[in-house]
Amino acid sequence: MNNSRYAFLAILAGGMLGLFGSCRALDDQAGMDGPGGESVTVKVTFSPGEGSPWVRGAATEPEMQVHSATVLCYDRSGRKVGYAATENGGSVSFVLSAGRIYSFRALLNFGAVAENEAMSSLETLQGLRVRFNETASFEGGLPAVAALDSYAVPPGRTEDAEVVLEASWLVSRWSFSCSDPEALYSLESVSVKQAAGDCTPFCATSSKSTMASSGRTLSPQEVAALESGGTTVFYLPVNMRGKLLSGAGGLSDKILGDLPPSEAALVTYVEVRARSGDGVSLMYRICPGTSQDGSGNDPDSFDIPAGRDCSLMLSMNPQDRYDSRLTAPAKGTPVRVSWMLGNLCCAQDEPGQAQGAGSGLTTRSSYGGSDSGDASDIAGAYLAAYMEDGGMLIGEAYDPAGNSVELTLLSGYRYRFLTLVNCGKPQMPDNLKDALAMRIPLPGPVSSDPFPGGLPMAGSESRMIDFGGDLGTISVTRMVSRWNVSFSNPDRLHYSIKSVRMRNGAGNFTPWAEGSASTAAYDGDRATPEDLAMLNSHMDGSVSIPLFVVENMRGSYPACSTPASRSAETIAAQADTSLFTYCEVVLEFDGAAGEYVPVSGTGPRRDVVCRHYLGSGSYSLTSDFNVPRGRVFSLSFTGTRAGIENALSGGSSWRLEANVRRR
Repeated sequence: MNNSRYAFLAILAGGMLGLFGSCRALDDQAGMDGPGGESVTVKVTFSPGEGSPWVRGAATEPEMQVHSATVLCYDRSGRKVGYAATENGGSVSFVLSAGRIYSFRALLNFGAVAENEAMSSLETLQGLRVRFNETASFEGGLPAVAALDSYAVPPGRTEDAEVVLEASWLVSRWSFSCSDPEALYSLESVSVKQAAGDCTPFCATSSKSTMASSGRTLSPQEVAALESGGTTVFYLPVNMRGKLLSGAGGLSDKILGDLPPSEAALVTYVEVRARSGDGVSLMYRICPGTSQDGSGNDPDSFDIPAGRDCSLMLSMNPQDRYDSRLTAPAKGTPVRVSWMLGNLCCAQDEPGQAQGAGSGLTTRSSYGGSDSGDASDIAGAYLAAYMEDGGMLIGEAYDPAGNSVELTLLSGYRYRFLTLVNCGKPQMPDNLKDALAMRIPLPGPVSSDPFPGGLPMAGSESRMIDFGGDLGTISVTRMVSRWNVSFSNPDRLHYSIKSVRMRNGAGNFTPWAEGSASTAAYDGDRATPEDLAMLNSHMDGSVSIPLFVVENMRGSYPACSTPASRSAETIAAQADTSLFTYCEVVLEFDGAAGEYVPVSGTGPRRDVVCRHYLGSGSYSLTSDFNVPRGRVFSLSFTGTRAGIENALSGGSSWRLEANVRRR
């Protein structure tokens, strides 16, 4: 915290001037005490209250600092009559009526909290929910509340009045230490996880967070000091989760896996990662919780109250490596497992079915990859291992050449192996739940190659590790579908195909979740000159070229009920069309036989543009816009005289853009 900010004690001593905010409080007859009279400016300041035990003779200066204040003034009936806020600490002031009684409530170190309906009365104020600021370090000061229930403005007073509100902290201070009596472990990291992200400040005794935020992580220097027998301090925001376990027995038996997922995601815990001399990794998840009377830790309780001074100690014992629910992994023998390139099984591609290792995706000219153009090229392989019980990340490995990976795990556990191919080495989260929802960015196209690292692939499999050696076959699915594009010219019009390409291709995907819908887009695969020559020499639809498209599940739009309505104009009112993948074909007319020539000013070699949004047809051939992974589809374009004439006569739309005229 910034020690140059104003301190509570300094305010009490009168040794500083605060930045004043002023608010005129307007009364009606309700709640008046006496006839009232002239206006008096009342200055509101703050002092440490009994709600924070460590303040009594043991507070540090940063713990007493006020960086911001939001103060509410209520009349005797409990109706709000004044609001003032400052983001510079110090004090605020109100203009009140002499001889009347008021009450005050204040939020300290929350920033300037905007007025809202919950502040309108003392009764509704109990339900006010406020987000914590900077819970990792509380550089904006320790969050607190202050209150004064009854203050009578002195009558007949000509000079300013002053009132002091006592503050109660909305955090507990936890002194944390580690004990390693046999010096078996080295600490790697210590951090607070799932700290409360919000609270009901004026009803702190029952405040439960509705969101979790990142807590404080110790620096390497602090971890080294802790390992040397020192003590560190965590400020944990109030989070009264209650007694969620029955008969846990002790802190070592409190684990998140025993809780319902909705509760486990909001319980605050301290995570300690350590490593033994023989290379075994351990992760301790310690869930602090106090008894109702504040006498100490309660193994059944996950309550983190406000304003308590608590202690928490982790004792690392030799048996933790083998049998303790406090640690994970906690038993077994380290084994080395390997995954070699030969074990990679790419899914096959039967039309409309999942791809598999066989015939279909062999070579293509439409994107680079390797010199051979093999759709199974691997230019980088990554493997992560998560424990299925608890979901902790245990090991990961990456080979930029894609030849093989190795990692050391503990036997006797079931792991979830997440595989990613041709997408580099991702920064994986610590838990499986977040990993399964993870979004992977794709590299942008390089030159004419939309997949410079090869086709993206991914897989997710559960395996029990009982002994070392080869992991066996790991299945991965290409994150693309293949679209075999063909073209026919039944009316023998005088044009050639200038370009065929995929537009608005997915720029990212969620490889380990079903139904990935991209949040970014760039132009994707395209026909090469060799592809175009082949299409132009077979305008009877007998030859197709393969184009590859990354999964992009946009959903179904019933408003697109006919082929003509399957257009940008129809879906623009419902969705962002810039994220919908489509195929674009550009036709060049040569003007032979007096047929069609380019419109003047449109530029050379740009005559007619045909566009078609991709879709799997799972819901409907017209309303479905889903582009799945691991499938093969056929896409046939037919360029007819009637279609061109329709565009020229004003019937064109986004689907058919005609830039030609009759000679």
